[in-house]
Amino acid sequence: MKRPVTFYSEGCKLVGDVYYPDDLQPGETRAGIVLCHGYTGVKDLYLPDNARVLNEAGYMVMTFDYKGWGESAGVAPRPILFITTDNDRLVPPEESEHLYTRAGAPKKLVVLKGYGHYEVYVEPAFSEVMAATLDWDRTYLPAR
Repeated sequence: MKRPVTFYSEGCKLVGDVYYPDDLQPGETRAGIVLCHGYTGVKDLYLPDNARVLNEAGYMVMTFDYKGWGESAGVAPRPILFITTDNDRLVPPEESEHLYTRAGAPKKLVVLKGYGHYEVYVEPAFSEVMAATLDWDRTYLPAR
């Protein structure tokens, strides 16, 4: 059996599901497992299958959507910097653009041109990433 649940994290309403084993008795306690999806995932993709198997083994299971994903509320209101590339095939730039539109201010979106996902860890992209990061951090997260 699955029941919807909501809870708050840093002021944002998150939406999840709690899965109950079929043989759970009133007042009975069971061990619980929280299943977390990967980046860009949502609670209803893949995780229900994991929850079913864990329920069959006797466990309570909870899944939820991260902030700004699925049915959960947007990104927490705090300074946030998004850095993506226009040629990222692992995490398409549209994902960062989507999060950016839902984020509260202050916010900034940097789209590097001509790099793939892993190229940002080597020069010359690395210097571009770090320049944007340091500029942002010095403004919103001073080291001292």
